[in-house]
Amino acid sequence: MNDLPFLSDNFAGINEDIIIKKNVKNFNFVEDLNRDFTYLMEKQTLLNEFSDLNEQLQQQQEASSKLIDALKEKEDTYKEKKEKLELKSKTLSKDKEMIEAAITNENARVNGERFESDFYQKSITSSKEVPEEYMPYYLYGEQTYNIPWYYLAAIHAVETSFSTHISMESSVGAIGPMQFMPSSWVGSKYDIGGGLVAEDIDITDLETIKRGNGFGIDANNDGKADPWNPADSIASAAYYLASHGFENNKEKAIWAYNHADWYVDKVIKLAESFKFQKDISTIDLNINNNSGIDVTTVGYKWINNSYYVFGGGRSKEDISRGYFDCSSFVHWAFEQVGVTLGNRTGVTTDTLKEMGNAVNYEAAKPGDLVFFDTYKKDGHVGIYLGEGKFIGAQSSTGVAIADMSNGYWNQKFNGRVKRISH
Repeated sequence: MNDLPFLSDNFAGINEDIIIKKNVKNFNFVEDLNRDFTYLMEKQTLLNEFSDLNEQLQQQQEASSKLIDALKEKEDTYKEKKEKLELKSKTLSKDKEMIEAAITNENARVNGERFESDFYQKSITSSKEVPEEYMPYYLYGEQTYNIPWYYLAAIHAVETSFSTHISMESSVGAIGPMQFMPSSWVGSKYDIGGGLVAEDIDITDLETIKRGNGFGIDANNDGKADPWNPADSIASAAYYLASHGFENNKEKAIWAYNHADWYVDKVIKLAESFKFQKDISTIDLNINNNSGIDVTTVGYKWINNSYYVFGGGRSKEDISRGYFDCSSFVHWAFEQVGVTLGNRTGVTTDTLKEMGNAVNYEAAKPGDLVFFDTYKKDGHVGIYLGEGKFIGAQSSTGVAIADMSNGYWNQKFNGRVKRISH
């Protein structure tokens, strides 16, 4: 029995150890809970901070986006203003050139001289063969105004080598196959000096010509007198010579056409060499319905006299100022020969490539459309001239003749050729 207290003490010790261990365990559990709670609080704090940072980032992104949009809008505005200023600068430069040419011409006129430009020096007048396609126009001038056809042919040869000169516009402003000064064509009342007229005068308008007592004639009955049209230009030259007394004194009439003795001598000598060259009894005299207008050459009037404007050429105002892009120029050129390539305001390279019939480049003929991959597929179009050349409105030159047989245009040509019936 004496051992029982000892056992009791032992049990009491064991129990105390158990309680202590239990308390320790509970303490550890609470400590773990506290640690977990602390971790969760720290995590929540981090999440809150992250959420705040994310919100700030979104706000900064929105602000940046608005700033970028504002800068882009400003850039587009500046770009538009720059393009307008460049166009204005080109227009002012053109006006300056016109005024300077007018002053030069006027001084020459006051001094009783005719300014002889290098245009005549470059003209090829050695040809002894009169092109068959112009004979109906010469004969029309002969029958209507009593001017021998071979004199009209001689003037055509001396002035533009039978319309083969690259631009058919002289440095003093004479234009077209027969080199009329604009004020002679439309009437001297519109003269701003040196034979030139203001840009807003439509020199092809018949009523305007009538009011100005000009020499422009609508020989092919298409409703306008166009100095660039061979039929109109040659008939107008005949009318001019007749009005200046050719029948009584041909030397004086020719001198009135160009105030230079060398010119009179050259025309007479060349005319006499042409006199018996053609059998006129076999020639068809029909010159109506736009005959003689060639889609490949009708645009020559715009060479060195036009500006490339993306989206331009879709209004009469643009066209009158020579503002074209590639597709609007093609539309305009075909319209001059009586072929409408869809709506002018909606014409693009994409609409043009769907027209006509596809042909291989090896079989391409003058007048076919040729396409180039520039800023996009089929991004540029021109009118094929033959021998690897085409005419079109290029961004760097305005309307010009370009070579697609090598260099840039050769690399960009995509092989698409379309033939339009006309």
